Amino acid sequence: MTFSQRLSQARKARGMNQETLAHQVGVSRQAVSKWETGDALPDLPRLLALADALELPLDDLCGREPPPSPSQPPAPISTPTPESTFLPDSSQSAPPPCPDSGTASIPARLRLRRILPLAVAFFLGAVLTLGALWSLRQFQLVPSQAASAADLPEAFTVSGLSFSSQGGTLSYTFTPSMAAPGITYQISFTDSQGDTETFDPALDGGVCSGTAALNPLESYQVTVTAQTATAQRSLAVAVNLTFGDSRADWIPLEEIP
Repeated sequence: MTFSQRLSQARKARGMNQETLAHQVGVSRQAVSKWETGDALPDLPRLLALADALELPLDDLCGREPPPSPSQPPAPISTPTPESTFLPDSSQSAPPPCPDSGTASIPARLRLRRILPLAVAFFLGAVLTLGALWSLRQFQLVPSQAASAADLPEAFTVSGLSFSSQGGTLSYTFTPSMAAPGITYQISFTDSQGDTETFDPALDGGVCSGTAALNPLESYQVTVTAQTATAQRSLAVAVNLTFGDSRADWIPLEEIP
């Protein structure tokens, strides 16, 4: 199961919608949507915030298998009796006793043999954990770097520009001529006083759509902006946009068939 599938499954299992989860993590609903569709991946701070919000261990959310448990320590070696420590040869004289080498040194060696496997297992577990986190971080950096390097043309067009109103709420739809990972869109409405309201449309199947809370007594100029981490392009798409309870009128400025 991929990360996006685990994230979507965990959110639904807790009865949360994307907007609630986005609020707890401190991002937009569109960001959560992109994580669940696999179009983007959260960075490490957002990943930790997701694990806290979903009350899941980070390993379960990322699908990482826990490191293998350390092997059982070897059975303790029985302490030899003084009688069996040395078997003297009648043809040779017994070696002189070593100073300070009584039975007190044997328990110390046994403790070392017991502790050493546990210390090695702990060290290996720490190395595996740090390696997994580093690999995850490197994996998360790939989409970000790709977005920064996205080739954004000097100009772009839109098609399918449409506005509608229902109960005084303005809805919009448009299809940008380019849609690629790392490119995001905004739509801005500028009234006759020069005040601008900007909204983040949802991108689904190459089509941007959303709603805008605007004053129905105003007339607006509409601009669509495409941007990456390093570039931004804007295009005026409509003027004289007005709307009422159940209608919307506008003059398109540029539209491809």
